[in-house]
Amino acid sequence: MAPALAWNMSDKVSLGLSLNIDFQEVAVEQRKRADSNQDGQGDTVVNNFELSRGASAFGAGVSLGILVDMTDTITVGASYKSKQYFSDLDYQLGYGDIDMTGFGGGPLPAGEYSLDLDYPQQFAFGIAWNATQRLSLSADVKWINWSDTMDELSVKGPDGIKVPMDPGWDDQTVFALGMAFKVNDRFNLRAGFNYGESPIDEDSAAANIILPAVVEEHYTVGGDYQLDDNWDIGFHYMYVPENTVTASADSSAPGAKISLSEQSVGI
Repeated sequence: MAPALAWNMSDKVSLGLSLNIDFQEVAVEQRKRADSNQDGQGDTVVNNFELSRGASAFGAGVSLGILVDMTDTITVGASYKSKQYFSDLDYQLGYGDIDMTGFGGGPLPAGEYSLDLDYPQQFAFGIAWNATQRLSLSADVKWINWSDTMDELSVKGPDGIKVPMDPGWDDQTVFALGMAFKVNDRFNLRAGFNYGESPIDEDSAAANIILPAVVEEHYTVGGDYQLDDNWDIGFHYMYVPENTVTASADSSAPGAKISLSEQSVGI
């Protein structure tokens, strides 16, 4: 939720400010069983990382933006979204819900564990061109500061227990193109594409088996239709092709592969 204020400084310049009120709910689960010897005759090693009961937290931040009409047909804009600060996610875990046997530890005790998971700051710049009365084109670039919030993470427990997750995400630059076409007075069509190199590379893939956010391309189509003076109906479809990253040979899980693809549809 983002209550906002907007101010038209002049006929050509507009400013915006919003307070972001955020909510997140996070549950993750990873279980691994493997023989300690390659011949399969050794002891079974168990690694559990189970935060599947879920936890929620509220957060807050601010967003700023500016729009400038350069000409009658060209508008440029810039926006900044601050880091979104969240309260800790608190989990009540049982004995062995986190089991570090495979990493030289053992089952961790029951108790309250917490995870501090904020959302990164980002900056964007874009341009829109009303090519005709029916066709508009836009392009923008966005920088996301993932390394500030998703480089080092840890779950903290009783008696000073600290379980490192350390996803090791890199900052990301996302490039986007969009098109809107007015078919007639009632019907509008839109399409878009964006690309951003995965924030997870070969060196960090093994640490992101439960966070495989490696997709790079997004294709979207959508539109809206005015049914009458009071009602519109809108729709969208998003397709994200699969991308795979393989963990490097010197990682904790050499050769491990993480992959992700996505589709979304709405009306």
